[in-house]
Amino acid sequence: MHLASEVSPPEEISTERLRLVCLDEKALEAVAANKRTTLAALLKAHIEPECDLPADVARLRLGQLAEDPSLRPWLLRAVIRLEDVSLIGHIGFHSAPDPHYLHELAPGSVEIGYTVYTPYRRKGYAFEAARGLMDWATQTYGVTDFIFSISPQNTASLGLLHRLAGSYRAEMLGHYVDPEDGPEDIFRLRSITGS
Repeated sequence: MHLASEVSPPEEISTERLRLVCLDEKALEAVAANKRTTLAALLKAHIEPECDLPADVARLRLGQLAEDPSLRPWLLRAVIRLEDVSLIGHIGFHSAPDPHYLHELAPGSVEIGYTVYTPYRRKGYAFEAARGLMDWATQTYGVTDFIFSISPQNTASLGLLHRLAGSYRAEMLGHYVDPEDGPEDIFRLRSITGS
């Protein structure tokens, strides 16, 4: 199931307070090289000095795009706050739906990842961005199953999962030891309306 080319997806997803902007190759290259001025110009956004750009993730996504450019709407997006056009984080899926690595565990699902930079945390932005991205995937492509890999010590992400579970059926699928992040629990959120 390769859905990325079936519909021309929006370059941006809008929520009440945020814009989730697809990062093209130029923007990803700027992130990978930590070229903040270039990235700010490309996004037409302000970037605070204490915001850590995800260079390693950008390099990974550039590799994926080199193999399959149609993946772009599924991958890394800048999270930009509308009120002051500040880059406050990033969000995206790890692939298009039903990737090989999830097929046995959760067929048809897609894994989500996100970061809200330190100055902007505890304001509900992660919830709003995750909900906006998940709603886009459901409304545009009919995706109903979303995977979250969360460290048992990451209380903020566990809280986000609990908050999202109001609109989704949550279940733990198992455990995994990430080579970089250590032990993680794997959760699936399944849309209540899609089950």
